[in-house]
Parts: sequence; structure tokens; C-alpha cells
Amino acid sequence: MTATPTAPTTPLTAADPAEVERFLGAVAGDVATAFHAASVALGDKLGLWAALAQAPATAGELAERSDCDARYLQDWLAAQYVSGYCERTDDGRFRLNPAQVAVLADPSAPTYLAGAAVLAGVLHKDDALAVEAFLTGIGVPWSAHHDDLFRGTDRLFRPGYAANLVAAWIPALDGVAERLAKGTTVLDAGCGYGASTILLAQAYPASEFLGVDVHPGSIQAARERAVEAGVADRVRFAVAGAADYPGTGYGLVCVLDALHDMGDPVGAARHIRESLAPDGAFMLVEPMAGERLEDNVSVVGRMFYSAAPFICRPHARSEGGPHELGNQVPDSTWRELLATAGFTRFRRATETPFNRVFEARP
Repeated sequence: MTATPTAPTTPLTAADPAEVERFLGAVAGDVATAFHAASVALGDKLGLWAALAQAPATAGELAERSDCDARYLQDWLAAQYVSGYCERTDDGRFRLNPAQVAVLADPSAPTYLAGAAVLAGVLHKDDALAVEAFLTGIGVPWSAHHDDLFRGTDRLFRPGYAANLVAAWIPALDGVAERLAKGTTVLDAGCGYGASTILLAQAYPASEFLGVDVHPGSIQAARERAVEAGVADRVRFAVAGAADYPGTGYGLVCVLDALHDMGDPVGAARHIRESLAPDGAFMLVEPMAGERLEDNVSVVGRMFYSAAPFICRPHARSEGGPHELGNQVPDSTWRELLATAGFTRFRRATETPFNRVFEARP
């Protein structure tokens, strides 16, 4: 099902030629970026960034390191060079400088973004779902998307969690770090591949953790990662939602970059409040956003707003709940929704350029 384009209502002759030229350049730049993002994701999937980071290389030398075809790699390397994603040496080899390594080739760095390009590609791979949703108004559940959505989401958020969750976010919550160190039970809702759950378990061996997610494939991946990380003795994963996970008396419940996707975030928050110990804490991590649309004119706002009608809002609609928040939710809206769910205290505890970290108490 496709829509039929209509002619513009404003005659083209009414446009200022200089303004058209300026805007044409901006759109052409965005289209070039979209084209190039596919090559960034391909480099991530094939291990080309890590291979190039080893040492400067010609296409042939990179082919030997990566088992890829040298002719294809010549075009790939040229695309990276003209895009400013690599440099060339005097002898014609391509190389990554330290900044490029930190962003493109080191998954342990908080600045790593190459894996996030995999997530960007999902918007194009799933465009048929988006077309149908826009024309019919149907919802699209998380599970209906290409598998790269789950992998890409993990690759986008995991570096930030690794850099901030234990070092900054937990310490920003009132007494929570001390409680985790002594030992308590923690619930991580919407855990995906379990990156946040496993990081917490590694940092706080006296506590026990349960990660839940509605996507069975993600839960299976999380279980495998817990074994690899050596924390399976104190971390469990289960298929469940934020509104129906088991257990009560939790010292901490976390929802990282997921509550805005839910059709009934108030119902989920109410269940979270009821599952907490009387002195327990709810940590809500959400994408950075301001109170007004004008406050979100930024790279972060552009990235998240662009993803919202492909991923966030369609999933919320598929759940049939009363809310479709999108992913740029103001602090005031979260304050109101959590108060409706029964929380009496709410504050922004800390933030990064990409995230806001809220603390709520029963």
C-alpha cells in the first residue's frame, strides 16, 4: 500500500533561489550521510574497523586481515576517506587516528558509535512496516522488526551504560550504591540483551538480579551473555513485561531507555511501585529531551525524533495502551505520569548529553 504524491501548493517560482540552493545542499548532505551509514554498519558487521585499527593498510592488506574481497574494500575505504572516517598515509595506506578508533573501532569506549549504525539501518529495512503503519494507523510490535533492531539497540546503548551506570548513575541515587553493596534484589525491566543487568551484577556481587524483557530472543541472548560474563550465579533472565514481572520487595527497579516505548507506562510504573520495598528506589533512564520542541533542536533530538515513528510509537500502539509517548518525553510529563502511578517523590538525579536519569520513590 502506497500513497499517491500530490503537487506542491506553493509554486516553485515563489522560492528564493539562494535559499533553495542552501537547503538543497543540506538535504544532499543528509542523503549522503544516509548512504554512508550503510557502509559504517557494514564495516561493523565485517569487523573492518577493528582490522583497520591494527595498522595502516591498503585494500589488499585489509583483505588479508578481514577475509574480504580487495576490490570491494577499495570502494569501502574510499567512502570512509571522503567522509572523514579515516586518513591516508604518504604511501597511500588508510589508517584510523586515535579519535576515529575511539568512535569506530573500540566497543569498550563510551564514545563508540559504529554499532549504532546497525540500528539506523533498521529504519530502512523495515520501511514497508512504516508505510503500512502510517497509512492504516496500526501498531508494530518490537518483535516484528528486523533482527538488527535488537542487536543495534544493544550496540547503541551499551557503551553509555558501561561508562556511566556504575560510575555515575547509581551513585547519584540516594543511598542506592550502599544498599547494592550490602546486598539487595534488583529488577531490570526492558533489559534487552542484558547489558545493564550484567554490568550491575559485576559491580555488586552481594546483590541478586532479575532482568526481564518481552522479546524472547533478547532474553536468550542475555542468558548466554551472563554465562560468558561469569555472573549467571546471581543473574536470572525471564520473558516478562514491566507490568507483570514476578516478585516484590525489590531494593531497586531499573527501566533504561524503555518506559517510553510502552503502551501503558502508568500501569507499568504502578506495578513497579507495588513491587518495590517500602524504602526501595525506581531508576528511570530516558533519552535526553527538553520541555518544548524548540529545546530539542539538536543532534540528539534529531536522532531520537527520527526513530520514534518507526520504532517507539508503533510499539506503544501495538500494546493498545492509553499512551503513545514517543521518545522525547519532557520531565514534567514523567513527573505527572509517575505521580499518577503512586510515586510521591521524583527528581532528575543526573544526566549525560544522551540521557536523563530520574529517581522516584514510593
